[in-house]
Amino acid sequence: TFDSLFGTIFIVGLSLSAVALLVGGVGVVAIMMISVTERTREIGVRKALGATKGTILWQFLVEAVTLTCSGAATGLL
Repeated sequence: TFDSLFGTIFIVGLSLSAVALLVGGVGVVAIMMISVTERTREIGVRKALGATKGTILWQFLVEAVTLTCSGAATGLL
């Protein structure tokens, strides 16, 4: 009975964690889409000055990782 109860609690906890990660991922994607949309002019200027697609992509990836890590750290605190 003990193993069955804790097995069920583990599955429920795992399911809730998976849903929370999915929701968090959707939130990050939405924020980054808004960021790219608002900074279309900046992207155009950077491309005009010779920036490659990879450089611009790298900028947004670093920004996404920074936002995600700072949010995770705040949540853990």
